[in-house]
Amino acid sequence: MWTKSHSEKTLALNNQSPDWSQLAIQGPASAEVLRTLFPHHPELLDLPYAHIGSAPFGPGAGEKVWIARTGYTGEKGYELYAPNSVAVALWTQALATEPTTHIHPIGLGARDTLRLEACFLLYGNDMDETVSPLEAGIQWAVHLDKGDFIGRKALLQQKETGVPRKLCAFRMEEPGIPRSHMEVMQEGAPIGMVTSGSLLPTLGFSGGLALLPTRTQLGDRIQINIRGSLKEAVVVKKPFYMAKTKD
Repeated sequence: MWTKSHSEKTLALNNQSPDWSQLAIQGPASAEVLRTLFPHHPELLDLPYAHIGSAPFGPGAGEKVWIARTGYTGEKGYELYAPNSVAVALWTQALATEPTTHIHPIGLGARDTLRLEACFLLYGNDMDETVSPLEAGIQWAVHLDKGDFIGRKALLQQKETGVPRKLCAFRMEEPGIPRSHMEVMQEGAPIGMVTSGSLLPTLGFSGGLALLPTRTQLGDRIQINIRGSLKEAVVVKKPFYMAKTKD
């Protein structure tokens, strides 16, 4: 296991993932749903962005649920981590707030399009072990002065010499839906690859993110190879939609 192979100490790890469920409650009314689920814990509504709290839930309040203040859809939200024994009850009670909160169950496909509108990254698409934080545009997540850590040397070198590519947003100018791993062309030559792409439903157009040469500028014309057909697109400013996660 990776953690053990990178530790100088003897570790005992217990994978509890099969015992837990996650429920993501996202959107402007998410706090009202949370208030109904945990009426005796109003302090949860004051959780700062990117912080986590907990509260009891279930028969006799015998189970602890962890609540993370997030917003991966670009709106205010919470992610609830609950033991499987109370997950169904949590789901049922959340949906019971529909008359006042208008909550609806929705799948990961919708989450993916909404996070893309806000240009939030998805690991495995927009960043992975081959794409550095500097290339992905999240320099704020890396503190090179905190001491030694895995990858620091490579990041320092990239910062000194400059990255060869960067993550750019683009908007389709012709009909077509871009998808991950599609080739990006310019003046007849390949220059990069789409990392995430979709129809952006609340904005009414198609677009995505792509790894392109560092020289790429806003307004540059590019083409996306969509199943053998080159479709016109233009590089635009990130994000497509200004996130309201901290509201």
